[in-house]
Amino acid sequence: MAAVVVVDSCLAVKWVVEQNHSSEALDLLENWETQGVRILAPPIFPSEVGNALLKYVRGDSVMRPEDRLSLQEATALFDAVSGIVNISGDASLIARAMELCLRWHRPSVYDATFVALAEREECDLWTADSKFFHAVHPYVSLLKHIQDHPRSSGSASL
Repeated sequence: MAAVVVVDSCLAVKWVVEQNHSSEALDLLENWETQGVRILAPPIFPSEVGNALLKYVRGDSVMRPEDRLSLQEATALFDAVSGIVNISGDASLIARAMELCLRWHRPSVYDATFVALAEREECDLWTADSKFFHAVHPYVSLLKHIQDHPRSSGSASL
């Protein structure tokens, strides 16, 4: 396994919020921590994680009441994720992300910044975002989906 890996916010949120494939995400995290793998994400990562957790604070019409989070709980979970992931990157990631978006006909640079960072670090990028994965996987060999992890489906949380 590489000494460095890039993760996206969809995968990282599964470490702290019980969702489909949380057990696989936690298993990956445990393996990386055991092997001393440095976990990276681009500067947009904290905003994306915060946005995902805010959805659990607000709730929605299909969310079970017991799945909602208080603002205090969401903040604590954000802190937990932030303590695991190292933020890396600069303006050059955005320039590369824009190039990738133009090549792939993608509407925004958000997801492409994760690819740009993985390219720069020459490491795998792990995601749990199926829509993103299916859209760019044909172009990005370093992109791995949580479903590529050999563990069977399940749920767990930190």
